[in-house]
Amino acid sequence: MGLAGKGGSLGSLAYYFLNSEITVVDFEQWVYTNVDTIENELDETTFFELISFSYQLPAAKNDLAKLIRPLIDEADYEKYRVLKLLNDTLVYSPNSHQNIAQFYDLYCGGYYFFKSLAFPYGIDANITLIDDEYAEEKIQSYYPKIIAEVEKVIHWIENKEIILNSLNKEEFPKYDFEDNRQPHIPKKQNYQHVPKKIRPQQKKWWQFWK
Repeated sequence: MGLAGKGGSLGSLAYYFLNSEITVVDFEQWVYTNVDTIENELDETTFFELISFSYQLPAAKNDLAKLIRPLIDEADYEKYRVLKLLNDTLVYSPNSHQNIAQFYDLYCGGYYFFKSLAFPYGIDANITLIDDEYAEEKIQSYYPKIIAEVEKVIHWIENKEIILNSLNKEEFPKYDFEDNRQPHIPKKQNYQHVPKKIRPQQKKWWQFWK
């Protein structure tokens, strides 16, 4: 938590806040420190809503989220959120258990390209969250094997083989995406430059009956 190492524009701060990487207090601090920048970025109404917002109220977190969501690109934020989760899981940490458990939730919510991470890793992590004294030992045993699967999904998203769409809160599945991955088609063997004597022998049609 906190703003250390999290500079940037209002848009990037909005991503950090919506993804629970910074608190309401952190966001308020950034707003008052960057008043001139924000005034140039926003229309007059939104600007005054931000600088006059009641950051100390109990419902401030939800109300602030409602205020800043119209200011961001929801699909771009979804890409940020998912890539942050994946990159955070590349190295084992105390958060790995919760992160890996989310892979199963993402798969069930509509991100079917998470299948190799949801099974067995995600579903197993969900089960051990309930009650398992050896849970962390089990999560650690996923490494380093899980890293290759995580990197594969990161590659798909970063190279636009998978394009994440805006989150749909009204329907299920709520996660939607475009799949541009090319299906694997086995290449036809080319024996043109292989000496005839070592090429696979193909039967004549009448020999199939022998």
